[in-house]
Amino acid sequence: RFSGVQRLGASGGDGHFSMMFTANDGQTGRRVALKVYHPDRQSETYRLFSFHREEEILRTLANQSDILCWVAQRSTFNEAVTAVNGMTWNIPFHYYAVELASCSVAEILNSGRWDAERKLVAFRAMCRAMQRIHTAEIAHRDIKPANFLVMDNGEVKLSDFGAACCLDKVTKPLLANYADFHPGDTRYVAPEMLASLYDEDPRIAYKGDVFSLGATLFELFTGNI
Repeated sequence: RFSGVQRLGASGGDGHFSMMFTANDGQTGRRVALKVYHPDRQSETYRLFSFHREEEILRTLANQSDILCWVAQRSTFNEAVTAVNGMTWNIPFHYYAVELASCSVAEILNSGRWDAERKLVAFRAMCRAMQRIHTAEIAHRDIKPANFLVMDNGEVKLSDFGAACCLDKVTKPLLANYADFHPGDTRYVAPEMLASLYDEDPRIAYKGDVFSLGATLFELFTGNI
């Protein structure tokens, strides 16, 4: 289905446990983004499950406004790699497809291309996106400018659900507790999340998203965080 695969820059769009590529989608006829789980992280069960959960969450949110659009479900291919000593390993590559964005809001802020009005319009879309996922009982837990993407038509969409969780009282959490670390970027994380109060009441993550959105608004207009 996918051809003309290219790396999205030297490390463009890469996350803590994934790599980003662009490709031609033979089904839609469009250029899309492929998110690939990093082969070096195969032994990290939590990260791999987070990658699986991200695709599942995006699939449930498919075609909702203000959310990066899911394109194709998760799949896997194996690549044979032969070492200099002749030993061969079959390395699995897990991936799924989403729509291709132009850049992130973080990149826009670094370039200084937006005036105050454009920033407010973008922030309104950010608020809508967060309201949509909270209504679906999903907490993002990693709200920040880098995770809001700007499309070719100027729309701003929420992306990167690798740290997200479902709080529907049906879906089981990936970890029993997060006492040893907190989800999200420390620069934007709410104090109660830093204090691991999430383990006492997972729904605190909703308020944590609001705090992170406020930190994002602060950065939009001050350039600092």
